[in-house]
Amino acid sequence: MAAAVLHRIGRQSEIQPRFGPQVGKHTAAMVAGQLQRRLHCPVSTSAGRWFDAAAGALGVSLRQSGEAEAAMALEGLAQGFVTQYPAFDFVWRTLDPTPLVAGLFALADHGVQARRLGAAMFHRALANGIAHRAIEAAHERATTTVAFGGGCFMNAVLTGHLSRTLQAAGLTVVQSSRAGCGDAGLALGQAWVASCAIGAALGGQFLGEAA
Repeated sequence: MAAAVLHRIGRQSEIQPRFGPQVGKHTAAMVAGQLQRRLHCPVSTSAGRWFDAAAGALGVSLRQSGEAEAAMALEGLAQGFVTQYPAFDFVWRTLDPTPLVAGLFALADHGVQARRLGAAMFHRALANGIAHRAIEAAHERATTTVAFGGGCFMNAVLTGHLSRTLQAAGLTVVQSSRAGCGDAGLALGQAWVASCAIGAALGGQFLGEAA
């Protein structure tokens, strides 16, 4: 994902020298070639992939052995920094973190504290970008409630800052408590929506059962 960011911003020539020493020259060259030819490189809209990209840009967890390993490593670095500097913030008003992640590559070779700073910048920027758009959407739709859904909200650094920002704007934040915010909770919500749709088509038969 970090290589994909380099490709997207026209810095393809950096992929092999940057990642080759860690993952092997052949693998790095293969990824660069796939990106160039758009081969086996599906477009993703997942926020989780940005965590992978940021971790890769900072040289964190380039080889994952478990699910969300890179994201958790990135969160750990960010937590270390915001614990040390609790007032730290990073203004960001878009949902596109491409320029931010592109800038993280410059911090990768400057020690642990620089990587902690980069991880904190990413978390704060993502939270602030989501908050900015959520506040706009709430005003557009005349609502005061924002619901969190998706595995990224298991991240305490992201969720905590985003919740505080939304609440400061007068919004009520709703989070999953029993089903979890990841795939299991999302699937339960999808099943409920499907049940409501079927119930509406059949005169409300399933609505009571769903509730």
